Amino acid sequence: MARKTWNSFLETYKVGHCFFIGFPDYRADIREARSGKVLPSPNQTLSHLGKLLSGDFVLKSHLRGKGQQVVVATKQDAEILLKLFECSTPKRGNSKPCVTETTCVARLELHADMAKKFGIF
Repeated sequence: MARKTWNSFLETYKVGHCFFIGFPDYRADIREARSGKVLPSPNQTLSHLGKLLSGDFVLKSHLRGKGQQVVVATKQDAEILLKLFECSTPKRGNSKPCVTETTCVARLELHADMAKKFGIF
């Protein structure tokens, strides 16, 4: 659906399901061998999640772009992200706006596959 700004998401939903996604293998200079295209940053890739999700979401970058926080409005979208990434079991949220908190990892292969699926790599 739609990527929102942090403030507009909180004004609309107050709470959401939080995912903290690490991209440990990401380097800004990774190129596809045949085409020479540069792999988009984790933030650039995840900004296209609206193509997979049915509800609104917000995205925040951490750790010089290697860590991303995604907050989705619906449990249905949380289930989609749980299937997409290597995730821990969701825990009860400890901070606003997180009703649940989940830690995930996106390995390089998944990152590249998502970018290709979204048509940006």
